[in-house]
Amino acid sequence: MDSTLQTANGRSVPGARTSWTIAALLALTHLALAVTAALNESPTFDEPTHLTAGYSYWVKHDYRLDAENGNLPARWASLPLLFGHLRFPAQSSAAWQHSSVGLTSRQFFFELGNDAESILLPGRLMMSLFGAALCLLIFAWTRSLFGTVAGLISETLMVFDPNMLAHSALVTSDVAAAFFFTAAVWCVWRLFHRVTCRTLILAALSVAGLFLTKMSAPCFLIMAGLLGLVRIWSKEPIAVELPGLKTTGSAKIAKAATMAALGAVIGAFTFLSIWAAFGFRYSALTENGQPRDILNARWDFFLDDTRPAGSILKFVRDHHVLPEAFVYGATYVTKNSQSRPSFLDEHWSNVGFRGFFLRAFLYKSPLSLIALLALGTAALVAHVFLQWQKRKEAGPSFNLRPIQLAPLLVIIGVYAAFAWSTKLNIGHRHLLPLYPAIFILCGSCAWFFNRQRSSIAAAMVCLLISWDVFSSFSARPHYLAYFNESVGGPANGYKHLVDSSLDWGQDLPELKSWISQLPPGQTQHPNLYLAYFGTAKPAYYGIDATILPEERHGAPLSSLGPGLYCVSATILQHVYEVERGPWAAVYEKAYQKGVAWSESREANDSPIVPVNSDSPDTDKRSSKLLTFRALRFGRLCAYLRHQRPIANVGYSILVFRLSQADIDTALSGPPAELTPSIEVAVD
Repeated sequence: MDSTLQTANGRSVPGARTSWTIAALLALTHLALAVTAALNESPTFDEPTHLTAGYSYWVKHDYRLDAENGNLPARWASLPLLFGHLRFPAQSSAAWQHSSVGLTSRQFFFELGNDAESILLPGRLMMSLFGAALCLLIFAWTRSLFGTVAGLISETLMVFDPNMLAHSALVTSDVAAAFFFTAAVWCVWRLFHRVTCRTLILAALSVAGLFLTKMSAPCFLIMAGLLGLVRIWSKEPIAVELPGLKTTGSAKIAKAATMAALGAVIGAFTFLSIWAAFGFRYSALTENGQPRDILNARWDFFLDDTRPAGSILKFVRDHHVLPEAFVYGATYVTKNSQSRPSFLDEHWSNVGFRGFFLRAFLYKSPLSLIALLALGTAALVAHVFLQWQKRKEAGPSFNLRPIQLAPLLVIIGVYAAFAWSTKLNIGHRHLLPLYPAIFILCGSCAWFFNRQRSSIAAAMVCLLISWDVFSSFSARPHYLAYFNESVGGPANGYKHLVDSSLDWGQDLPELKSWISQLPPGQTQHPNLYLAYFGTAKPAYYGIDATILPEERHGAPLSSLGPGLYCVSATILQHVYEVERGPWAAVYEKAYQKGVAWSESREANDSPIVPVNSDSPDTDKRSSKLLTFRALRFGRLCAYLRHQRPIANVGYSILVFRLSQADIDTALSGPPAELTPSIEVAVD
């Protein structure tokens, strides 16, 4: 095979073998960049739960943990752990009996003598393979549409995209979902053109993989339905080339019947794959008793929904149509998508924001990518217009018909509508399935390289790609905290988005490194305070600090003193605390009551919470103490939100140096902010 080919204007481009070699090297580059950036990150919020759940699926054959997330990514990531000698929480432990994935994963990672890093790294390596595979998938699809140069452009955008790099090496389902959404749509689109054993198998595997990866998979059914309608109304026939059956269908009814049959086959395969993933067992549990009672109570809560989705899920559960854990996970997601605390541009909401994902896309996408998308769109419009006018042939390397863009437009349109409609505004990562289609559309910029009078546009494309790569390396290794220049970069990110868009608990090693460089006397308890948003244990990383907000039962009421206050961005913005949003008059009133109570004899009785005490007075005193601590911490955060941090560690943990005078002002002076009422949107 030739190593080079010629374009219509005589320029040489890499041949198939050479181009695939380059594509493979780019995919390996993406994998290496993602994994090496994650080496110095503590487990993000969800990683321990995914790995713990996946390991329990293999060794316990039990599916009580983390049912709302994909079975396939969890199993895939935890596969290397089966070759180690790891201690898992006992079946009699309270965490396991109560199906608490948070407590179980905390024990598995940090409390049973296992090495957390040796658990995490293999899982991250396994997940990074999805990112590398997605690079190759993007190259292949773009190449089939716009040619080799376009394929390499699109893949390069994927390889260096900071958002993809942030999540490719994390043990979550987000990049895997982006891979399977892209693969499923492309494979089904190809199947709707030519039915062979190969196209049918690839479509079935990709669709089944998608449904085992993300609970948002049902929106793929809308995508497939729209693509089916496009094919039915198009003039192109469907070719069937199966063993013993070779035919071509051109009539609309014939094409509809063919696609219905294909849908039935893929649906049956997906149905069996779901049952296989849960061991062909309906029950999520391997034992009854207390775990069953707890799960049934959760069922009652999550099915308390009058919407059609709740009725459908109840029917599926009652008739054992699908495994219990799978249906429970779908029910959990449906319930939680109705309302969830969120933060956007210094505003708070319990039900999400209509413009959340649009703004998240505009803040977190490189400006170079947005510009390339605009250029690519312009190239497509110009190309189609020229074809329509028949003024000049575009050349065999770019002989595009508008219908070929249908799957890309369907992915973007349907998934964007799905994301825009949900109230689950917890992270930009939920937009990742959109990005592969965007990268592919950007590849159409290669059209400018095939025209003699497009040198300025071609130079602009090269400049934008260089800017994109430069932005990626500028963000390294803090890919998760990437924000573009429109909001002032990652240093200002915490003013706009938090949670998994910025602060997901990843920077404990970075904080430890920063602390170790401080002068002696500024690093030890009680001079160091930490309010950490994450599931990892700070002590595991050698961070000796007073943890805020204090929630320990039995601990005496302590005062906050001068020192360094390290506060995760999500906690600083008070997104998930009871006293949510900006400091309000009702919070201030409760706080002042708490101050008066804290100075009373009741609050200072000793012991405050006797161990194993059943005294109602003790419970009441303990509850008041915890409430006051939370209010005091909320007032402190309101003060800190108006101070300039001395450091922004990893862009996710803000550090403030407070004197005693600062503490007195924060806790006893006029509130730094005070709204007349609670300014948190509720509908």
